[in-house]
Amino acid sequence: MVVGVLRLTFFIHGAQSLKEKRAVLRKLRDRVRNRFNVSWNEVGDQDVHEQAVIGVSAISGSERYLDGLLNKVVDEVEEAYVAELVGREMELVHWDGS
Repeated sequence: MVVGVLRLTFFIHGAQSLKEKRAVLRKLRDRVRNRFNVSWNEVGDQDVHEQAVIGVSAISGSERYLDGLLNKVVDEVEEAYVAELVGREMELVHWDGS
């Protein structure tokens, strides 16, 4: 089994409140979840209006599949043009359960 984890850091231009930030993140989350079978959660900078750190994860039997899937997620959020992607980190972990 392979676990893929993607950490995305966004700058949300013009967000004046956490409510505005959450609205932008909701659009991104819904867009990604509707297209890909991944988990999505805000994992950092939760009290900062203009910045967000999102964790995206997925599990598969294929490292190649996960690499492609998570790169497509990155492409999708960049094409949405609702927040500027300023950082990304990806890690694929092999787990054998022992």
